[in-house]
Amino acid sequence: MVGDFEQKQQQQEAYFRQHEFVVCAGDRALDLGSGPGLQAVSLARLGYETTAVDFSADLLPELE
Repeated sequence: MVGDFEQKQQQQEAYFRQHEFVVCAGDRALDLGSGPGLQAVSLARLGYETTAVDFSADLLPELE
């Protein structure tokens, strides 16, 4: 759906870093309508305890 997942995910993570998303111990992120999980994966790699939610039956296997 988004093309090369790794490339898009890395772009998203770079965006978060550029905008100085700072993680403190125990910080959580909730990604609603997460699709394949670009933001959820990026936030998790930054250190957030992340929950991703999507109701699209087509995208859930990708998110998993």
